[in-house]
Amino acid sequence: MTARLTVADAAADSRRHPETVRTALQAGVLHGVQRIKRGRWLIDPECLNAWIENVPCRHKTANVVDLDQHRTTRTTA
Repeated sequence: MTARLTVADAAADSRRHPETVRTALQAGVLHGVQRIKRGRWLIDPECLNAWIENVPCRHKTANVVDLDQHRTTRTTA
C-alpha cells in the first residue's frame, strides 16, 4: 500500500497552491479522503497524478454508479 499525501505534499508535487488542491478536493475533482469532518485530507498518489494530467482517476471510477440514475431506474421498474 502506498502512502497517502497531505494537501501540502500534493501542492508541492503538483506545483499548485495548497488552497487550489483543497478546492479541487472539496469539489470532487481531485479524489481524497477525510477521516473526520473538517479533518485533514489524504490523497492517493494515483489520484494526484490523474488530476495533474487531467485524466479520469481509473481506480476511483470503476464501480461508481450515478445515484440519481440508480434511484430513477429502481422506482420505475
